[in-house]
Amino acid sequence: SEFLATSPEFALKKILSKVPMNLFSLSHAFRDDPYSPYHRRAFLMLEFYRLGSVEELLSDLKKIMESIKGESIDFTYRSTDEIFLEFCGFSWKDYLTKESLYEKIKTDFKEIPLPSFNDVSWDDCFFLLFLNIIEPQLAKYPYLILHRYPASMKSLSVIDPKDSLVCRRFELYLDGIEVGNCFVEETDSSFIRETFHREMKLKKEIYNYELPTAQEFLACIQSDLPSSVGIAIGVERLLQILLKTQTVPGTFW
Repeated sequence: SEFLATSPEFALKKILSKVPMNLFSLSHAFRDDPYSPYHRRAFLMLEFYRLGSVEELLSDLKKIMESIKGESIDFTYRSTDEIFLEFCGFSWKDYLTKESLYEKIKTDFKEIPLPSFNDVSWDDCFFLLFLNIIEPQLAKYPYLILHRYPASMKSLSVIDPKDSLVCRRFELYLDGIEVGNCFVEETDSSFIRETFHREMKLKKEIYNYELPTAQEFLACIQSDLPSSVGIAIGVERLLQILLKTQTVPGTFW
């Protein structure tokens, strides 16, 4: 079967597994989300990996954005628990069970449409609050780095060694619009393979469809990957917001 690529991640990590180096890809990616002023289903993605630290990658990102903007910018840094405190009045760290967070929404956020308890996970409850209450207010921070996501959302990022409740990933928001996401990449090849199989099983259970196993990619990572930080950025969205253009991305077909 043939599938449109949602990201060049596999190809880049195959190279990274053989030749540790800084590398990038600028290519089309495809996401079947609804069209909007900031999204089309075929879009340009810049994805790059750095062998250094998060700070070095953020410095790279800042230079890219400043070269487009033509002026200096400064990031605002907020952790997800800080942003919950600011806009929801509580930290998600105080509601670590689905029961407690679900009840918090039911009691204090009656304006949020709440599915039945059995139809949601803890992560779903988190995003019900984030998407309905928090994200619409993030425009107050023009250049926001939102970091320290819950550990359950780690995917292929790593758990923070100083706080097991959070993982080392961040999202870049510009004027309240999500533009990019970054991981301190998981390097354990066994864990990566286990994650692939677990997520394939979940897709089958939740959506009743299966994707082919990434056999070629998994075969390339028989040993652990080098330590790196990776980021994926929607290029047209980045340009649209930084340059303040009202141009709506057109449809690809």
